Amino acid sequence: MNIVKELINPYSGLSYVFYWTAGIRFGLIDEKSHLSLWNYLVQSGYIPLFPLADFMVVYPYSPNPGEIPEALRVSRKTFKSHCPVERKRINHVKRWTADAPIRSPDIWVEYTKRDPAAAVMDILQPFIVGDATTIGKEMVTLIAQRIQRIRIQPHEERAGERQLVLDINWFGMEDNSPLTLTLDEPYTGPIAGLSDTLAGMVRSHNGAAGCGFDEVYWNRYLGPKQGFELDWEVWNAVHDRYQDNLWTTKPLVPVMTQDLWAYHPSQEKAGYLELMYISHGTGFVESAPIQHPGVVFLDHLYYDLTGKHRE
Repeated sequence: MNIVKELINPYSGLSYVFYWTAGIRFGLIDEKSHLSLWNYLVQSGYIPLFPLADFMVVYPYSPNPGEIPEALRVSRKTFKSHCPVERKRINHVKRWTADAPIRSPDIWVEYTKRDPAAAVMDILQPFIVGDATTIGKEMVTLIAQRIQRIRIQPHEERAGERQLVLDINWFGMEDNSPLTLTLDEPYTGPIAGLSDTLAGMVRSHNGAAGCGFDEVYWNRYLGPKQGFELDWEVWNAVHDRYQDNLWTTKPLVPVMTQDLWAYHPSQEKAGYLELMYISHGTGFVESAPIQHPGVVFLDHLYYDLTGKHRE
């Protein structure tokens, strides 16, 4: 359906409507509380048309629309009864209280003296604790098989801190230039609101970067109030299948490439918030196939190490 009509109704306070290319999707700009209602209608196969003060009319654009009658003219109160309840953020800081022992960077010197493959298995263990798949162990094994050396360097951005660097032989290697996996010192401040997995990771390495064909980052944890370091303002068009204000506040985002892996503010899965994938191209949010953040991070090195995409 390609016809676009601009509907102006002075009685409803509606200044203008906007539409998306997925069918034609109309929504109220100046009445945010009704955005989820419009979204619900469109997903049910209808276009809401005439917002008339306390009434509205819709008509079907889909050959198999949802349960809403073919012609509908009811009060907003009745209309809202068909729509999802406004979602509320889970207070993760109060809900989860996991913590883990701090892994001192003093042990790093020992890693540089040990057999590199054996050291890698120990260094990366926090990234796969609690992994219910075999992907995490596979990735740590691949890195151990291809490790060139382990070294310590001054932090590239923060004076007085160090970084543990794994130099790895990789598929795209040229002029003997290795893939680098850089790991920061552990987080030593207060923790609240994290899962056991997240707590164990930030207490081991508070920040990491894998640099091969693409770059993948484990974002730095800044504490219970600030969560993981990220400029959320540049992600101003994040949305899932409902239109409300749920994603306007920065969620927990532990992993990023050009895309993000963020925890859903109001949905749980397997005992913690559900890990979601956010596309940088569309801003659309969907459940991440891999729910373990450490495994998500390591799995981004798969192509670099094997020259193949994971099937």
